[in-house]
Amino acid sequence: MAYSDFTTIAKVRESFNLTVEEALNLFADIPEVLPSSYLQTTLNENVSLATAINTEKARMVPTQLFNQRNGEQIKSIYGAVTTGTDWKFLQLIDSTISIDKRDYFINEVSQILGILRMPFKDFYAI
Repeated sequence: MAYSDFTTIAKVRESFNLTVEEALNLFADIPEVLPSSYLQTTLNENVSLATAINTEKARMVPTQLFNQRNGEQIKSIYGAVTTGTDWKFLQLIDSTISIDKRDYFINEVSQILGILRMPFKDFYAI
């Protein structure tokens, strides 16, 4: 199946027999990371991305399959979507996609940075 065939989460769910779970406070225990003044200024002035949760979910499954086919057994695949001011986070484990029920807002940039850093905790001393 081509990536372009996955136009909706329903098609991805059906094709890969996924369970979609909207978890409450998926990243509640992640410590915050304070942004630099440059990052804070950039976020406040220049970021305007469109939210696309269904697109992000559709990207996560092929990423998981690619890793598996190349001998990489990665337990979790993480995803994020943002408008630049609102953030949403996702996690794929096996055939379950969990969507953090909580929305994160740009004024919570320390929490957002903590969540973005969390998947790398096993690779770097952070």
